[in-house]
Amino acid sequence: MGGDSPFKNLPIPPFSHATVLSRFQKLRDSHPGQHIATTLMNQDVFCGVGQVEKIEALYHSRVHPEEPLRNVGDALAKQLILWIRAFDERWMACQKNKFEARTPMNKGSGHLLPPPEVKLCYLNGSSD
Repeated sequence: MGGDSPFKNLPIPPFSHATVLSRFQKLRDSHPGQHIATTLMNQDVFCGVGQVEKIEALYHSRVHPEEPLRNVGDALAKQLILWIRAFDERWMACQKNKFEARTPMNKGSGHLLPPPEVKLCYLNGSSD
């Protein structure tokens, strides 16, 4: 995480990769047949992961959601953790940019989105 991380001012420190990996390993040992998608949604393992993060991480890591944990090694687990973290940082940066783009002129316009001249941020890196 760089100096401009959107997570830097949170009242609770961001999750530790080592803690998440350790929780993942324990769950893999106790429930080797559980699907990876179910594990990623387990808030006791990886707090804050939702459907979008789960789907994006699995897609970009080329892992089927029903892959059993016994087939997910530490290297792949680390990749999923890092991908979710990068996704969340980018998502928060996009939301911050959208919020800051709302000018006083827009407040009375009834528009919830930034003005049309603002390039919107998408997760794939393209802009509209």
